[in-house]
This record gives sequence, C-alpha cells and structure tokens, in this order.
Amino acid sequence: PIPRRDPAGRWPGRRPSPSRGRTGQRRTSWHPAPQWQEIAGLRWDQADYPMLIAEVEHRNWVAQVIYATKQGQPVPHRRVGDLHFCRFGRWYDGPGAERYGSLPVFQQIAGEHQQVHALAERIDGHMRDGRTDQARAMIPQLVDQEERVLGLLRRLQFEVATRR
Repeated sequence: PIPRRDPAGRWPGRRPSPSRGRTGQRRTSWHPAPQWQEIAGLRWDQADYPMLIAEVEHRNWVAQVIYATKQGQPVPHRRVGDLHFCRFGRWYDGPGAERYGSLPVFQQIAGEHQQVHALAERIDGHMRDGRTDQARAMIPQLVDQEERVLGLLRRLQFEVATRR
C-alpha cells in the first residue's frame, strides 16, 4: 500500500516541527518557564546532584499519595508518617545533613517535611477508615505543604549554586 497523507496533510508518523504549531503558523511567543529562566545561569557541583534528585523523589512520593487518594485507594507506602523512611528523608538525614546541615535554610526544611508526612498519614488513615471524602478534602493542604518544602529546597539550591 502507498502511504497517504492524513486529513491535516501530514505523512504518516510525521509530527509538527518544533518551530511550528499544529496550524503550521510560526510560533513567536514561546518562552521557557520562569523556573527554568531562574536557574539558566546556575551550576551545581557534582556532589549537589543528590539534592536535585531528592527533590524529584519527594515530588513523586506526594504525587503517588494524591493519585491513590483520588482513586479511592490507601496510600501505597509503608510508614507514611515516618519522615525518615522516604527517600527524601534518608537523603535529608544522611548526605544532605553532612553537606548542608550548617545552613539555616536546610534546617528549616525538617519541620515542613514532617508536616507533609503528618498530613499524608492523616489522609491514609481516612482512606483506610472509609472516609474518602475527608481524605480528598485534605489534598489541597498536602499540596500547599509540599510547596513549602519545595520552596525551601529551591532556596537551598540557589544558596549552593554558583554562577556560570
């Protein structure tokens, strides 16, 4: 069979080029997200990369708690309330404390991180007791608390980065 163009005039398997939208018009107003622009001129030492990975791990952990709650399932983690058991907590207590423990912003993270786990534990308790609506109603609190942790972590990242 001879390949045919789709109704939009594209060959099979062809995607719009990055410089053009689906309409074929040239994009002129695209800009990177402000968060990317903030860090564009920064550089971290190789020893700082675990900090960046720990952030991704904790974002993922909270996303899993939220997803499970929205799906009506218990939280898929053991020891939800134990802030020292999650990967972020293990980084914070170990390599993070060794490298950044003297920095005030690092020390502030502990209390906010503990609150994330306390909220997740309450959400999990509601889910296991069949109070799904109460658990789901706590999701915005969990998101707000996680943003506090991430804000402090972002401050830490800026403090330890160097300009290019």
